[in-house]
Amino acid sequence: MIPDSFNRWRKVWVIDTEYRRPDGEKVDQAHCLVAIERRSGQVVRLWRDELATGPFSLGDDALFVMYIADAEMGFFEACEWEFP
Repeated sequence: MIPDSFNRWRKVWVIDTEYRRPDGEKVDQAHCLVAIERRSGQVVRLWRDELATGPFSLGDDALFVMYIADAEMGFFEACEWEFP
């Protein structure tokens, strides 16, 4: 169940990524992404050759939920995607 406070967001994305990040360095290789949009149930699965463009709307009405946000943002940076 989504609490009432989440009603301000039209999209609620839960994201997990896999990547390579050498010790003390930035993410240098993005491997894959899995994301679930909690309101619609839409699932996005992208592999290396499919990561050319981000699959999300990044408007103010989208919430992104990540376990380790700095790692996921490193993935976005390695893919050259805009940050949410």
